[in-house]
Amino acid sequence: MFIDTHCHLMEAHFKADVALVLQRSALAGVSKLLNIGCHLEGSRESDRMCRPEYLEEIRGLLGASVTLPEIYGSQGIHPHDSNQTTDEVMGDFEKVIRSNRRIVAIGETGLDYFYMNQPREVQLSSLRKHMVLAQEVGLPVSIHCRDAIDSLDARKDMLKILAEFPKVRCVMHCFVQDQEYADAVLAMPGGHILSFGGVVTYPSSEALRKIASYVPADRFVIETDSPYLTAQAFRGKRNEPAFVVATGKVLAEVRGVEVGEIEKLTGGTAERFFGI
Repeated sequence: MFIDTHCHLMEAHFKADVALVLQRSALAGVSKLLNIGCHLEGSRESDRMCRPEYLEEIRGLLGASVTLPEIYGSQGIHPHDSNQTTDEVMGDFEKVIRSNRRIVAIGETGLDYFYMNQPREVQLSSLRKHMVLAQEVGLPVSIHCRDAIDSLDARKDMLKILAEFPKVRCVMHCFVQDQEYADAVLAMPGGHILSFGGVVTYPSSEALRKIASYVPADRFVIETDSPYLTAQAFRGKRNEPAFVVATGKVLAEVRGVEVGEIEKLTGGTAERFFGI
């Protein structure tokens, strides 16, 4: 069974049919998913949606016997909203984490110098606060990293911060950077991993597919980033966890293995990395 390690089912795009989205995910072969918080309301919803009561609510709509994926969650603030990352908020995140065993990651956090919705120092401060929390509670971090055009500053700053926290494990969400950055991340002592999403399936992503073909078998996972970045096979549609299988098929092609091998490799890595 596949594991979608990064989706946002709490977003408004899914308000009308999230129950059916979950059912389709299971039917497509997705056994588990990580519903990632990336702002205050999203993190609250991530907590709510990965509690047993939520799946019972969904079964109340679809039928008691319906098969659904296991839902896990995270707590975090995206760099776009990093000015909201106060000590009080981080304290609230810690309380949620300690009260809900299905919260298995910190983030989505990181650096976005492409849009630069918040000043660089604000983003750096927010990222460090998330890393400190991850260190305290022993959870991995979902990292967003995007450079400005013709700049490598975000990834340079990211590598510096990763080096400050050598015991914190990070997953590089929606990895789209180059081989040099991939090598640098994988060589660090934290045991970081890369996550490939729909972008790796795009015709223009030949260089990214080459990176994916060489990543060690136990150092990558797959994701959808639903409702965003739909895989090429479903381009033009709203993304959803069921489509993670399309990304798995492309990775199988570039690595010269059967789809089932990608399913087994990425699923096993996700289970070990997130403790699910």
